[in-house]
Amino acid sequence: MSVTIRRFFWRREIALRIAAVALFACLGCGPGDPVTQAKDYLDQGRVRAAIEVLEPVVRQERDNFDAQFYYGLALTLSGEAGPAEWSLRRAMKDPAHREEAARMIVGNAMRGSNPLEAVNILSDMIEDEPDNIELLLARASAYAKTRVNLDDALADVERVRELDPTNLDVYRPEILGYLAAVMTEEAAASLAALGKRLKEAPSTEALDSWYCTTMALFAMESEEKELARERFDACAEAHPANTSVVLAATDFFFQEKEIVRAIEILENAIGLYKGRRDSGFPQRLAGILISEGRIDEAEKLLQNATLSENLRTSLSYSLQLASLYESQGRFEDAEEELEVVVELTESLGMPAAAYEFRVADLAIRSGYLDRALAVARGLEHPPFRLMIEARVAQEREEHARAISLYKEVARTWPDNEFARYHAARSAEQIGDFEAAIELYRHATRISVETTNAMTRIALLLYASGRSTEALEVLSVQEQRSPLDEAGELLKLELLVIEGRIKRIPAYLSRLPASDAMGIAPRLARVFRGLRLNGQSALALELLDRVDRSVFTQPGGELALEELTRFLGAGSQAEAFEHVTSILDGVAAEHPESAGLQGVRALLAEQRGDRPEAVASAYVAALELDPDLPMALLGRARGLVGENARLSMEEGKRALEADSVDTQRVTELAVLLMQAGANKEALELCTLVLKRTPYDGVAAQTLANARLVAGDHSDRTLDLARRAARFARSERSMTLLRDTYSARGQQNMADEITERLNKQKKRVGTEADPASSESADAA
Repeated sequence: MSVTIRRFFWRREIALRIAAVALFACLGCGPGDPVTQAKDYLDQGRVRAAIEVLEPVVRQERDNFDAQFYYGLALTLSGEAGPAEWSLRRAMKDPAHREEAARMIVGNAMRGSNPLEAVNILSDMIEDEPDNIELLLARASAYAKTRVNLDDALADVERVRELDPTNLDVYRPEILGYLAAVMTEEAAASLAALGKRLKEAPSTEALDSWYCTTMALFAMESEEKELARERFDACAEAHPANTSVVLAATDFFFQEKEIVRAIEILENAIGLYKGRRDSGFPQRLAGILISEGRIDEAEKLLQNATLSENLRTSLSYSLQLASLYESQGRFEDAEEELEVVVELTESLGMPAAAYEFRVADLAIRSGYLDRALAVARGLEHPPFRLMIEARVAQEREEHARAISLYKEVARTWPDNEFARYHAARSAEQIGDFEAAIELYRHATRISVETTNAMTRIALLLYASGRSTEALEVLSVQEQRSPLDEAGELLKLELLVIEGRIKRIPAYLSRLPASDAMGIAPRLARVFRGLRLNGQSALALELLDRVDRSVFTQPGGELALEELTRFLGAGSQAEAFEHVTSILDGVAAEHPESAGLQGVRALLAEQRGDRPEAVASAYVAALELDPDLPMALLGRARGLVGENARLSMEEGKRALEADSVDTQRVTELAVLLMQAGANKEALELCTLVLKRTPYDGVAAQTLANARLVAGDHSDRTLDLARRAARFARSERSMTLLRDTYSARGQQNMADEITERLNKQKKRVGTEADPASSESADAA
C-alpha cells in the first residue's frame, strides 16, 4: 500500500473513530444520567468531557457520592490533584467509594512529592477509624517516603500486625522505610522474612509480584548481576503481564545488552496484557526496536497501538509515532501524524496549541511554507504564531523581517532561546556578525545545551582570526555542558592552531569506551589544524604514533583525506608510499567503502597521475556513494577546463551534504574563476555564503566581481567587509578600501590606506599586513 493511500485510510479511520466514540458515548445517556455518561467518557480517555458533565452535578448535589467520586477521579487523571481532593473526601462518606477515594487522595499527595501532606490526610481519617488497616498501611508508606519518619512508619507497621498478624502487605512500608533510611541489612532481613511467609501462606498477585521485583532490584543494586538476572527471569515467568515486573525486567536486560531477552519479555507481555489502561509495553518495545535500528517493526507496532479505543492512549502513541517519523527525517509523515494528534487532543477537550505549533514547524521543515503560515494564522497563542512567521521569513531569506519578528517573540516569550538563536543565524546572513554573537550569547544564557550557540560564536571568532578567544569560548561552554560534536572537533583544531599539540595524545587516550564519536574524526581535525599551520613533518610524525586500526573505524577515511591533502608535487615519494600503504591495508578490510575509494582518487590526484586515471577513480567512488562530497568535488575539479557548468553542478551537489567542508567548494569556485567561468564561479560562491556566511574568500570573489561591474551598493560593501574580516589579506583590505572610494566614502578609504601603510612599515611588504584588528575595525 502506497504512503498516500495509507495516509488516506489512516486519517479516515481516525475521523470515524472519534465520531463513533462521541456517538456511543451518548447512546443511553440522557440528561438524567450524567454519572453513567461520565464513566463512559473516562473509559474512552475523554477526561475533560467527563469533568464538564459532572461539574454542575457536584455543585448542586453535594451528597451525590457517585458524582463526587468520578469527578475527583477525572480531575486526578487531568493532573488537577488539588481541586480533586474536596470531591474525593466527599466520596469517602460512601462505603462503596471510601477505600478507592482514600487511595487517590493519598496517591495525589505522594505523587506531588508531599508525603507529609499524605500523612496529615491519613491521620485525620485514622482518627475516625483507628483500626482501619488500609489507612494505617497507607500512612506507614507515606511515613517511609519522608526518609526521616522511619519510627512512625514502623509504629504503624506494628499496629497493623497487632490487628492482623496474618497481613503480609505490612512488609512493604517496612522494607521501603529501611531502604529510604539506607538501613540495608534491616531491609534484607525484612525481605527474607517476607519471602519465608510467602512460602507458608497464599498471597495476592500484587504482593507476590512486588516481592519478586524488589528481590531482583535488591540483587541488582548489590551488583550481583547473575543473581539479578536469575530473579528477573523468574519474575517474568511468574508474572508475565504485570506492569512493574515487565518494565523493571526489560530495563535490566536492556542495560545488560541482552536485547533479545528484553524484546521477548515485552512481546509476551503485550500478548497477555488485558488491563483497562495502557500498559506502556508497546511504547517501551518501540523504543528498544528503534535503538536497534529496527525502524519498520517499531513503526508497525506504534501504528497498531494508535488504534486503541481509549483516545488518550491513542494520543500517546500517535505522539511517539510522530517523533519517530521526525527522527527519521520523514517530516511529511510526522506532520500528518501530528494533525491526527491535534484532532485527538481537541476531541479530548485538551489544549492543542503546542501540537499545532509542531505541525507548522514540520511544514516548514518539509518546505511547505504557505501551509505553515496557514496553520500559524489559526494559533491563538501569539508567541507561537510569531515564531512560525519568523521561521518562514527566514526560510524565504527575508532576514531583516525575520530578525524583527524574532525580537517580538523574545519580548512575549522571554525564555525562548530558539528565538535568539535563529535571529543570530539571520544576522549572520545579512553580515551583522557582532549582533549575531550577542544574540548567540543571549541564547546560551537562557539554555546552555539546547542549541550550539557557543560553537557558533567560536566559529565566528576563529574565522575572524581570533583563535585564542574562540578556544576560551569553547572552554567556558565545556565547563557548563558537554560540547556538541562540531564544538568538540573545532576545539581540537584550535588546540593545534594555538600550538597546544602536546596535549592531544593524552586527551585522545582518555576518551571513554562509551564515546560515540571515536578517535578517527578527531584525528582528522588534528591533521587539518596541522595542515593549516603548515606542519607536514609533525603530521607524519604523529601518524607514526597512531595505531593503524584507528583508520578502520568510522571516520577513518576523513583522517586519511586530511593526511592526503598534505601531499603534493613537492612531497617525497616515501610520504606517498607511507599513506598509500595505510590506505591499502584499511581498504582491504573495507572494500565497499566509498570514502576510502575517494581517498584513493585524491591520492592519485595529489600524486599527479594521469587525469583519466584520477577521473576513473572518482567515478568508482561515486558508484559506491553518488553523494560523496570528496568524490563530487574531485570530479568537479577535473571538469573545470572542459565543462564549467557540469563542474559547478557537481559542486552544488557536494554543498548539499551535511558533511561537506565548504572551503573545498570555495576552492572549486576559485578554479572556475581562474578558468574564466565567472558566472559559474559566482553562482557557487553565492551558495557557499548561504551555507557559511563567514567564508572570506567567497565574499571577496563576489565583492570584487560586483565592484568591477560598477555595483557600489550596500550589498557590495557588506561582501567587502566580510572579505576584510574573514579573508584577512592585503588584497581583501584593498578591496574594502576601493569599495569605500567607489561609494564616495573617502574618509573610510583613507583610514584603511593609513592602516595598510603602517602595517607594511611594521612587518615588511612581504608579510600579510592585514591584522584581524584592522579587519574588525573596517
